[in-house]
Amino acid sequence: MTRIPATELPTGSQRRITVDDEPVLLLNHEGSLHAVSYYCSHMDYPLEGCTIEDGLLVCPYHGVGFCLKTGEPDGPPAMNAIRIHKVTVDDNGDLLVTANPNQV
Repeated sequence: MTRIPATELPTGSQRRITVDDEPVLLLNHEGSLHAVSYYCSHMDYPLEGCTIEDGLLVCPYHGVGFCLKTGEPDGPPAMNAIRIHKVTVDDNGDLLVTANPNQV
């Protein structure tokens, strides 16, 4: 688990963090918090700089969309899902990012 102050992730921002030794991209998209694999499953390029469109995180390099709920790609060139991690806000307003044990 990784904890960061919510003030360090304002709306519209993206930030690389580490969760259980894994690089993770933490995003605040219009007030919705998401944590995903930092690297695209297609070519291992960073997903930082991605856009979010219709519930898909869109890779800035090849345009592959990944479902923000399941991590599944919307088609080639990516064939494998990215990991989706759990983000919660604690009573102090800190963001808690927990690795998803059901995804490897």
